[in-house]
Amino acid sequence: MKRVRKTQTDLRGKVVLSMRGGAASPLILEAATRVAYTFRGELRGLFMEHEELLALAELPFAREISLTGSRSRSLSLDVVRKEMDAASAAMAREFERLTRDTRIPAHFEVISGRTKEALSKMMQDAGILAVGEPLALATPGMFSELLDDPSTIPGLVVVGCEAQRARGSILTVLDPASDVALLVDTAEEISKEGDEEVVLLIAAEESEETERLYSEARAVIDAGTRHRFERIGAVTPKAIAALVERHRCGLVVARIGGPIAEKGRLALRFACAIKCPLLLLRQTLLNSFPRRAP
Repeated sequence: MKRVRKTQTDLRGKVVLSMRGGAASPLILEAATRVAYTFRGELRGLFMEHEELLALAELPFAREISLTGSRSRSLSLDVVRKEMDAASAAMAREFERLTRDTRIPAHFEVISGRTKEALSKMMQDAGILAVGEPLALATPGMFSELLDDPSTIPGLVVVGCEAQRARGSILTVLDPASDVALLVDTAEEISKEGDEEVVLLIAAEESEETERLYSEARAVIDAGTRHRFERIGAVTPKAIAALVERHRCGLVVARIGGPIAEKGRLALRFACAIKCPLLLLRQTLLNSFPRRAP
């Protein structure tokens, strides 16, 4: 396992697992590994040092206050630096433990900079970002900002706090504006790694659009792929969660800008409702994303 400290790197075609503190979800690690295997075959663990906190610790009046407000202490730059180094070392060990048995190259890196700016710089060259911490409705944070920025990244892998599995059928949501071939191909390639069924969800209210999506999906899916079609009218978190449970899905694939991820907060509600990871793809950026050789 190679651990490198750097401020910039080229992440073109790689899946980046963002780790900020505590332990990354094993489910997001498994989903990120499968996506990395499908697209490129490389996974990068990324720990972001909080430059803002280091700058704050240099101020003479800076203090740290406990969550209850009953205790406080002066912020020391040396102490903050040691705690940050200890946290990054713990993340490196956790990443190595979780990736020890994977079949793809895995590397861990530490970067410095303002959190949002550093992450945006790292993702400029078409990487897919996996958010290591489980999402909660009360803490949308960075996820919504990344999803709502149309120029940021081609894909996100996230899990909600209700997620329980990362193995099972692959559910892909096809709406009238979908690049059907891209979404079906992505779900199909991921399913091959575990010989899993692909569930093609037709999300259209008009019969003409429904028939078109059926036709396009049938035309691009491989004859040997186990698959089935489902149809849905109103795409709601409750409806998608029910489908995920019915088919015991291990991953949901959908497009950014579609009915599941039109906006960041909407996508957050879906991610928190389903019991498996969610892979969101930005079609305009992902069409040139490299795939692994057959």
